[in-house]
Amino acid sequence: LKRVAARFQVAGQYLSYGALLNDPDVEAVAVCVPPQAHREITLAALEADKHVFVEKPLALSLDECDVLIERAARGRKKATVGHQMRWHRLVREAQSIVKRGALGPIKAVRCVTTSPPYNRTASWLERRELGGGVLVEVAVHTFDLWHYLLQSKVEELHVMAQPGRWADDTAMISARLVDGMLATALHCKGTANSYEVELYGQKGRLRISLLQLDGLQFLPASAYPGQVRTRLANVARGLQSLSSLLPNVRAGGDYAGAFRAQWQHFVSAIQRDLPVETSLADGRRAVQVAIAAVQSASTGKPVQVSRAARSIEGALSRAGGVD
Repeated sequence: LKRVAARFQVAGQYLSYGALLNDPDVEAVAVCVPPQAHREITLAALEADKHVFVEKPLALSLDECDVLIERAARGRKKATVGHQMRWHRLVREAQSIVKRGALGPIKAVRCVTTSPPYNRTASWLERRELGGGVLVEVAVHTFDLWHYLLQSKVEELHVMAQPGRWADDTAMISARLVDGMLATALHCKGTANSYEVELYGQKGRLRISLLQLDGLQFLPASAYPGQVRTRLANVARGLQSLSSLLPNVRAGGDYAGAFRAQWQHFVSAIQRDLPVETSLADGRRAVQVAIAAVQSASTGKPVQVSRAARSIEGALSRAGGVD
């Protein structure tokens, strides 16, 4: 505590969150603790009349989410959830492309998120009921992105998961959205880094590689990836955006920029009294799909999101017990 406070010249130092919340000089609080403590600390922060940023997942049950949503609605402070991928520059561009109809009606979406294994892992990350495993810790971002990009909810999903040291460390998700769109997602811990989203529409395909500065490519339905014209168009698009990419390179790239952008939005919403873009209701929606995903992986059966359990523990109990 002393080392970090000295490095960043922080005057306030607290040994408990209660002491922090009792400080009248503290206006905004970030809840960046393991998910099993989100409800307790977030609720206390709202009761203390603080602006609150809570990391994803919002909570581990819908009842906990509902308590936080109801309490936030009774106050006048801002409350938001850390789904930072909404703030990725390429995701914002992709949403704009979808909104203006360049893809036409969307037929399917594909996501892939992979990463190297952790050398050291917090114990809660190894337990499903505490929020560990890719279906909760990682896939909540995918579920939120599906809604953000497509403005559609997940109706049903079927999950195959491969258990590992990190709870579910590999999972394949197949889903149907309420308007008939199909979606797939692969999440894997223990391999190389990748973060990709592909949208398939009647007018073309949009590919986003979130770990590349020039990772957005649009392919019209009449074109082929290997055509010279297609390659030249992608090169031209990259050159046009080069000047805006350089500052991002110096600042750690667009992936790091997504974190900065969400914090800047939170601060701006407080200072200018504007609505937050990622609400607690958005966080609840992603949690609800994650619970259904855990239930499907545990039972080996498709699960309708609206009929799934209301908590991670409940989802596991339907498969015969908690890990």
